[in-house]
Amino acid sequence: MHNLKSETMLDLLPGRKLRDLRVYARTHPDLLLRNPKAVVMDLAQAYHTWISECFPRAICIADRFHVHGYVINSVQEVRKTVQSMLLPRARTYLKTHHRLLNPPAESLVEESRTRLETLLTFSPLLRSVWE
Repeated sequence: MHNLKSETMLDLLPGRKLRDLRVYARTHPDLLLRNPKAVVMDLAQAYHTWISECFPRAICIADRFHVHGYVINSVQEVRKTVQSMLLPRARTYLKTHHRLLNPPAESLVEESRTRLETLLTFSPLLRSVWE
């Protein structure tokens, strides 16, 4: 746990399971006095449940690392679907260069941006999801 406002480490939780989190809350009653307005966390169901039990008024915010991971997974799922419908040469090209769909385009070198643009021409759906 980290206080983003004061940039201080509050504590390290003993586990990721709901049972462990509940034990932690019982043994650290001062935690419940914090009453945060928002909690940034990963998207594990145990965390959602625990936060709603401890801080029912707090807004749950997904951390950017996990959101980014979900976005990448979704784009890649669409890519696999599109890839299965392509002719062999395009299918191979898309499979070979599929990682170009992950980073922001502005971080790519010119040659990679050109390849990315080629990938996106294979399917309007893929382009739309990527954008």
